[in-house]
Amino acid sequence: MKQVWFGCHFLLFLGMFAYTYPHHWTVLVYMDSSDSLSDMALKNITDMARAGSNDTCSIYIQLHAYYSIGLRYIIEHNKLVLADEITLTNKPAYDLLDAAQWAFGSNPDQTMLVLWNHGYGILDPFWSEQDQKWMVEPDSCSAEICQYCPSKRIFRCNHLLHKGFIFNADPKVYLTNQDMVEVLQGIYALLDNRKLDILGFDTCMGGMFEIAYQIAPYVRYHIGAQNCEQRDGWDYTCFAQLHEYGDPETIAKNIITAFDRYYKPITKDGVYTMAAVDLSYVALIKEQIDSISQLIQYCYDHYGTDFKTAIRSAREQSPRFCFIPMYTDLYMFCLNLADQLYLLEPSQLISDLSMRLKGICPLIKQAVIANCGGYNIADVAKGISIYFPHFHIDTSYYKTKFAKDSCWLDVLNIATS
Repeated sequence: MKQVWFGCHFLLFLGMFAYTYPHHWTVLVYMDSSDSLSDMALKNITDMARAGSNDTCSIYIQLHAYYSIGLRYIIEHNKLVLADEITLTNKPAYDLLDAAQWAFGSNPDQTMLVLWNHGYGILDPFWSEQDQKWMVEPDSCSAEICQYCPSKRIFRCNHLLHKGFIFNADPKVYLTNQDMVEVLQGIYALLDNRKLDILGFDTCMGGMFEIAYQIAPYVRYHIGAQNCEQRDGWDYTCFAQLHEYGDPETIAKNIITAFDRYYKPITKDGVYTMAAVDLSYVALIKEQIDSISQLIQYCYDHYGTDFKTAIRSAREQSPRFCFIPMYTDLYMFCLNLADQLYLLEPSQLISDLSMRLKGICPLIKQAVIANCGGYNIADVAKGISIYFPHFHIDTSYYKTKFAKDSCWLDVLNIATS
């Protein structure tokens, strides 16, 4: 009996020790400031230095600021150490994976990758020689359909004021969504088939469900904004939390708290968002989206134009963000469509669809472990957006993993026809 008693208590002691044993965080912040963001790069790097590294946290930075030079830094407390200067290949996937091998090559305990730059969410833009800007295929942009996009002029110029996915000003290349998946597969293999603990997007529109879906096999927690992010980006002084907490969920929540605390007093228009998502829920949410999409198709076949009107009305009542009104909040769309169903003749189809629409909302709430938004948008930005254009489906969307794997395109085809 004494041996059993001693064995049980020894195992309990080991369990307590394992729980409290500090894990070492390794963070790679992959930055490209070549497109009008050098000032904010200096600010953010300085804040990282204030947070510092120690024996529980190592912060690595790769910065492209000029020509084809990649500057590699290691953060020490209140100090920035130049570790290396490399020549970039200007092949975004290769360059990012090479940086990951530099930072994560020792297979560290806890890992975070932050992508820092400009972008367009799940869409892959093209370079317009006429406008000398990155653009996506036009859908529509008018005061009638987008409260945050009052003119085409804003559509053309507003994205220059914000941060997306590693846009290199010269040459004009960037990390496509397909490149991103390829890189994450490489990092997953580099970490001996372990997932990144956190993938953060210090960019515009990183909080898309389509992005969450394509990264879920390789990442545990996803952090991103639903709308255009302000130039200041994240509050990187929050990296000091990495010295105190080992679990990724707590760190992800603290990043959102710090973001909200930073922007609440300085954002006059009250429009900002950021959310942390537990990607273990992605498969369940995708199944619900597929069920909803199939029922929407059945209802459209049965009700015709009246049902299409209900879909469009629900979309118009749902928020759309920044200069691209093609993204809407998934939670709010489902809630609004459920309300619109009451205007249609009752049927079993309508009952089933209503149940599914209301059923996905608790799942989204569980998945979004932390969420913040400015006073003008907090009530309608629930943490996850989805692509939902008005008149035209961007060609690049068809190439995304979510479009290929899900039934969501059926909904888009109905709504845009």
